[in-house]
Amino acid sequence: MALFDFFKTKKTVVKNYRSEISTSILNHTVKRGDSLQNLAKKYYGDASEWERIYNANYGVITDPKKIYWGQQIIIP
Repeated sequence: MALFDFFKTKKTVVKNYRSEISTSILNHTVKRGDSLQNLAKKYYGDASEWERIYNANYGVITDPKKIYWGQQIIIP
C-alpha cells in the first residue's frame, strides 16, 4: 500500500507545481506612461528588478528604454 501512496503524492505535487507556474506568469499590455522600471515597481515592489521583465521578453523588447503602447509583454 505504501508504494501506491507514493504515486498519489507525486501526482499531487506535480499538479500543484504546474498551477504555481501558470499563476506566476502574467501578461501585461503596455499602457501610456509605462516603463520597465514602473512595471517592476508595480509587480515586484522594486524598480531595480526591471531586467527580469526585459530578459523574459527578449525579442519582443529590443531596447529597454523603449516600450510601446499596446505591446504584449510577460511579467515572470
